[in-house]
Amino acid sequence: MFSKSKIVSHCSDQIKNKLDQLNQDYQKLTESIASETKSSAGDKYETGREMMNQEKNKLLDQIGQLRKQSDALKKINQASKINSVQFGALVNTNQATYLMATPFGKITYEGEVIFVISMTSPIAQQLKGLKAGDSTTWQQKEIKILTVE
Repeated sequence: MFSKSKIVSHCSDQIKNKLDQLNQDYQKLTESIASETKSSAGDKYETGREMMNQEKNKLLDQIGQLRKQSDALKKINQASKINSVQFGALVNTNQATYLMATPFGKITYEGEVIFVISMTSPIAQQLKGLKAGDSTTWQQKEIKILTVE
């Protein structure tokens, strides 16, 4: 089994790598927009420029989302002992393993699949407050909490 601190570190590294790539893409796009010269076909130029600006805005949105995810991971108190499903908990069930943090999605760490999810997700709401040994039913399947870290 792996530790919560290693999972959090792994997620942080993945977010950092994605942020670095998006920042590079943003820089290239900004340079491309700045170097664009107006051609004789004015409407075509404006359309191309608008498309680049839309792409720039999409990149900024993605960067903002990744920064929020990074901030959420930084808020996890890895030193404190958690006994129930709550923000910052690493929850191992008979169905899956979850890190209750931010909506980052499915990751693979040391060959194991872990779902990094927000406490506002439906499954997190169903598991909230449960402790090791507790059970609940989710989508007509019994979920048993094996460990909470």
